[in-house]
Amino acid sequence: MKVSCFILYNFNYSANENAIGLTTKHRAELLGKKEQCASVILKKLRKSSLSIYGNVLTVHPEETCKHGRPLRMIYKNFDIHITLKHGVIIENWPLGEFGAPGNFNSLPVINVLLSAWESGATRFRALSDDEWTAWRDAYERGEKPE
Repeated sequence: MKVSCFILYNFNYSANENAIGLTTKHRAELLGKKEQCASVILKKLRKSSLSIYGNVLTVHPEETCKHGRPLRMIYKNFDIHITLKHGVIIENWPLGEFGAPGNFNSLPVINVLLSAWESGATRFRALSDDEWTAWRDAYERGEKPE
């Protein structure tokens, strides 16, 4: 009886310890991916806004913002803080819901988001002056600009 209780106790203890270890590992991996994703997005936003303001020549000047450089990525009210102010949009957002990487608590979802940004499938694009004017006019009329 003592031996079976000892074995049962040690088995349960090891199983719980392993479960805690897996949970901790998963959380650490998820947090790391969220941070990596946010960093990639910010880097790409800043790259989209390199222009004559920084005296930097870019390979694709049509993709660069001509209306000031966003200092940080703002997800909540992106349309007000980034598009309206700087004329930059996001193309091909891969998720149904738009939000900061920190808002998503699923490793597969974060991996999809990170992969989309790293591959270039999702990207920032600076609107042309005509596009930006049309976007602002639609926004001011209360329409959802495209």
